[in-house]
Amino acid sequence: PETQPGSVTVPFLGGKIAIPGGVYRIAKKTRSLVAPFFMCDSGKGKVIAEFTGLLEPDNYNVGDFMSLLARHLETRILSAPGQWWLWEALPLLQRE
Repeated sequence: PETQPGSVTVPFLGGKIAIPGGVYRIAKKTRSLVAPFFMCDSGKGKVIAEFTGLLEPDNYNVGDFMSLLARHLETRILSAPGQWWLWEALPLLQRE
């Protein structure tokens, strides 16, 4: 599959995927920090938002920043694989 303009190819779950770099570009333009978070089903009818540390986009280029976000996501997925609903779509996301 063709990579979309503005996307960055990053390592992810043993392969590579193309992800949009918009969050980085918007944060840089607005001089904002990024607060990565992940939603987790607690199994009790509640969904919990889990936050990682704030990221300063000025400390990274777009590729490194998006790779870092992908690593955070990958770590969360591997710690609770049943929580991720895109397993079936992973082959469609992967790049050579």
